[in-house]
Amino acid sequence: MYKVKLFLLMIFLLLSCNKKDSNGYTNFTIKKGNHKSSIALEYTDKQTFNFTVEFDSSAIYKTQYPEDQYDVNKLIGISDGGFHERNSARFGWRWVDNNLELMAYTHYQGNFYFDKITNLELNKEYNCSLILNDNYIFTCNGQTIIMKRWRNDKSNNYYLWPYFGGNETAPHTIKIKVKY
Repeated sequence: MYKVKLFLLMIFLLLSCNKKDSNGYTNFTIKKGNHKSSIALEYTDKQTFNFTVEFDSSAIYKTQYPEDQYDVNKLIGISDGGFHERNSARFGWRWVDNNLELMAYTHYQGNFYFDKITNLELNKEYNCSLILNDNYIFTCNGQTIIMKRWRNDKSNNYYLWPYFGGNETAPHTIKIKVKY
């Protein structure tokens, strides 16, 4: 029985990996009507997280309810010492007033906080970084946002993948390229 469970676990982990293309990008897809782009579980002990991102025109969307247009979709980041809805830091994004806004986004004890970093252009690569020290330091396109970090256990951090919404699901299929 132990061997069967181990085999099934290995198959699950193998199938749940995020596949990289020949240029090193992972192509995340959030399908219409869904929130998540990936179920892969990948742990990390990094305190500095660098990545490159590129959005295409699928990042343009209109929510069903106008107030939801200001919700922050999640791009990529990490949990910070346990379950991500308690403590985490990640980049976010949203389409507001014909602009693609890149956001700094954190969770602390179930509450979330966010701040705009910069606007991005479609079909252009951007290098971003997240540094975890006494604060969270988000940087992209020459712009930096510093947000409070609460001391957390450094173990059990895992990557957080693109996710659409708060209340609403993706109104159409959205594709995001990330090299991490």
